[in-house]
Amino acid sequence: MPTPESSIATPGISTSGDFEYMKLSQTLLAAFPSQNDIDILCKSDYQATYYFHKIMTNADHGLDHEAYNFVDELAQIPSPSTHPVMIAKRMLIFASFLQYFPPHTVAELSEPASIVIKRLTDAAIQLVTTNDDLVDCMEGLECIVLEACFQANAGNLRRSWYALRRAMLTAQIMKLDKENQSPRRIDPRTTVDPKFMWLRLVIIDRFLSLMLGLAEGNPGKLSYENLSAADPRTQLEFMQAEIIGHLIRRNATDPLAQDVRTTQDLDAQLLRVAKSMPEEFWHPPNFSILEMNSQDDFSETRRLGYQLHHFNLVHLLHLPYLLSSNGHSYDKYAKFTCINASREILSRFVDFRNFHKFTTCCRTGDLFALMAGITILISHIDGHRNPNPTENLLAHQRLSDRAIVEHVVANMNEVAMNSDDKLLGRNADILKGLLKCERAAVDDDSYTASSALCCLEQEFNALQTPISYFGMAKVPLHVDNIPLPVNTSNDVFSFAGPRQPSSNGLLPMQSQLSYLPADQQTLHPSLTDTMQDPMFQGVDAMFFDGVTRAGWL
Repeated sequence: MPTPESSIATPGISTSGDFEYMKLSQTLLAAFPSQNDIDILCKSDYQATYYFHKIMTNADHGLDHEAYNFVDELAQIPSPSTHPVMIAKRMLIFASFLQYFPPHTVAELSEPASIVIKRLTDAAIQLVTTNDDLVDCMEGLECIVLEACFQANAGNLRRSWYALRRAMLTAQIMKLDKENQSPRRIDPRTTVDPKFMWLRLVIIDRFLSLMLGLAEGNPGKLSYENLSAADPRTQLEFMQAEIIGHLIRRNATDPLAQDVRTTQDLDAQLLRVAKSMPEEFWHPPNFSILEMNSQDDFSETRRLGYQLHHFNLVHLLHLPYLLSSNGHSYDKYAKFTCINASREILSRFVDFRNFHKFTTCCRTGDLFALMAGITILISHIDGHRNPNPTENLLAHQRLSDRAIVEHVVANMNEVAMNSDDKLLGRNADILKGLLKCERAAVDDDSYTASSALCCLEQEFNALQTPISYFGMAKVPLHVDNIPLPVNTSNDVFSFAGPRQPSSNGLLPMQSQLSYLPADQQTLHPSLTDTMQDPMFQGVDAMFFDGVTRAGWL
């Protein structure tokens, strides 16, 4: 660990509000972990947080150096004269560290990691990132971005989206969306590229808006004068962001009511984007020869992330056509493209989770896997309705598809057990229930994709069960035109069509999905937030809205 002499000095207070800032700094410092806990944090697995932070703030990632110097400075508790924004930045980075830590490392801390994380983030967010008088500088903007990234990695996409929008508004006030701006810096050594930071905010906002079914915050074409000199992966990300903007606008109305050429054009753009990268870029990741949380691990995980985002875009683009029966010639192509993209997501998720068995961050990858697994199983349930088995075009892929979903379930359960992650375990239970439904649908034609989703959502509503980390389904359902006793205050879905209860009073699918014990309604207060807050609604609605628009419900 560094000595005080080796530590880089942190900018002190140099404004007219010295006394008030010093009191604020002292309040923030009271939330810091002990020096011994800081030493543990800085000795373990810090590279991933450093690399991710650099990617967020600067096009010149500098991944080959300075990681140790970055942590070397963080290892010292700041003095009370340090500017509160610089202290908050350090606190949010510490909280991000803890998201990557395996349980055995967290166990070495003098207090539970969840308590440390909550204390750090609550203080930094309440006192700094939401204080407009403090964040109108590059370091303040960094703090808001760190907050958004922390929330996204914790699975709180709606809170992340709120933070990103605050960051975008702050950046616009600082005129970062304009050319040749020199925003204020507290520390003259801050190396954040203002223009790149602005574009990064727009890109992430588009991704979160797509996943939450919301409008983008900055429509229009992205431009970055240094894009041609950027590395190919950054260029890929910019091209994906352009497509996301078009996809958000397509999803604003019913895709099936539009000219199919809109979807075909976006599909052609995705194909061109894929071809713009070398073929080896699309090879499945190989983590077996890597060291955990090394630079190579981060680089391979980053490549995996780009692949997952690409296949997720392909998946969501064609999702409305998954069970469509409007007779359009494009339907079959769209359906199989959607299913194949889901398979690509699941296989890569398994590769990632086979290597990263402990970390509970990267929640978006968990969500992609959940949606892909639901898509594949619903497709097979629907395929069993065909009275002629030879016309079920998915029949030969059924066993292999079930195998990969079962592998995903096993991965989720293992990570959930290792990390005491109740929410990831809940996602595994969702897929496990649908696996049971799909098996039963082979011999019982009363099982349909429609009833599977309806009863799945009924389970979520009856138990106030989160469909994932990101939302809670409260869905108005009806059986034989008799309203079920559910909360209809959030009328997200509307289902129609006959569904006959079985002899035990449950819908055919419901008996298969009644596997979640009532005592799981109270979530363990772990590193993720409680899901009882309606602000977490969103991703589940976006996903189910995609499949229900097809007109088959």
